[in-house]
Amino acid sequence: MGTECKIEDKLGKESLRLKMKNTVIYDYIKTIESYFKYIFGDAAVKAHYKAVRNFWAQQGNDMLRECSYLNENSIIFELGGYKGDWIHDMYNKYACNCYVFEPVKEFYEIIKERLHGNKKVHAYNMGIGTSTYFTTIGVSEDGSSTYGKKSVSEKIKIKSLEEFLTENQIEKIDLMQINIEGGEYDLLEWIIENGYSKKIRGL
Repeated sequence: MGTECKIEDKLGKESLRLKMKNTVIYDYIKTIESYFKYIFGDAAVKAHYKAVRNFWAQQGNDMLRECSYLNENSIIFELGGYKGDWIHDMYNKYACNCYVFEPVKEFYEIIKERLHGNKKVHAYNMGIGTSTYFTTIGVSEDGSSTYGKKSVSEKIKIKSLEEFLTENQIEKIDLMQINIEGGEYDLLEWIIENGYSKKIRGL
């Protein structure tokens, strides 16, 4: 989603700020933090934020792009491509066959322009989900979501994972990255229940 986090530590009270304030994701995080504090106490919350600081200090985000088994014959999916950073980096690193899905027209056009002319990168102006349907998505500068309210909305298409794989005769996915703004849980549950986890080597 392109979230930029600034890690701070002011007397242990304010460790994490998000540019996404007043968005539904920010509300989710604050709610989870409140429950976490209630159940485990402030010490556990401080330990969590210390781990987050260490993650960024050690370039942990770059480590998420390390996948030793990928090669030029591999197939990877990115669900929720935003502006194409992850798929761009993964192609440059492994030269694999890339499928990126971004339902918001503005972000899709950015991906298409960025990866123009690359025959191994396939960009689609739609989302992937458990079924095929049309819905409305809220859009803001730092991302999009079908959950909560945004100042601008857009009608988008979601295609079922099963339908897409069948149409494109794809039997195996080596790596799938999912960032679909709250829809991850339903999709992951569907993948497990319908045996598709056997077709996806890495999630």
